[in-house]
Amino acid sequence: MKCQHQVVVAFVVFVLTLNHVQGENISLSPSTQDIEIFGNLTDKQIPALNLYHFGQKSYYIGDVFKGNFFKAEQFCRFHGMNLVTINSEEENDFLEKKITERGDGLNHFWISGTKLPDVNEWIWFTTGRHITYFNWNSGEPNNAKKDEYCIEMRVVKRKVKWNDIDCWQDFNFICEFTWTKDCIKLLKDIQHRSNISNIIDVGVKLPEMN
Repeated sequence: MKCQHQVVVAFVVFVLTLNHVQGENISLSPSTQDIEIFGNLTDKQIPALNLYHFGQKSYYIGDVFKGNFFKAEQFCRFHGMNLVTINSEEENDFLEKKITERGDGLNHFWISGTKLPDVNEWIWFTTGRHITYFNWNSGEPNNAKKDEYCIEMRVVKRKVKWNDIDCWQDFNFICEFTWTKDCIKLLKDIQHRSNISNIIDVGVKLPEMN
């Protein structure tokens, strides 16, 4: 995700949050391009953007439509993000907490794990790297239908576990982007130029950089 796009996303979050703090309810209707590409958004409004931050990443838990693995990745990329990669128990626990806190009944989420294209090894589709951390549900992966080459996160008794499944199921999804030092510097510069003294207080917390 380019810095400029990340900063626009974060700044939109700020504006929406600020208006909410001031008592104005705001929702964003789907753009023309959204409707053309993701037609099943036409009967819904996209809610105010809600990003969750952990380490150097920000996450969007997608709930505006369900799509197959590739449609979910397309949606994330269209908005300057990618399907989430989960690299540690701490990161998985963070997402589990956010998903279960929502309490909106969403139970299945695409992440970017897959065995495509060679169906031999699990990799992250968005980075091409081998998966080194797993959080499989009991008995998984089992390739029960002989074509289960993608990974979904599912809520099992308020715990988030992974399951291998065919890539064509329609699920919700989680998008992410990673903040770099250059992106954070650019956002801070925009804050300064816009006379925004404390963006953190109104809902946009910048990830800490080591």
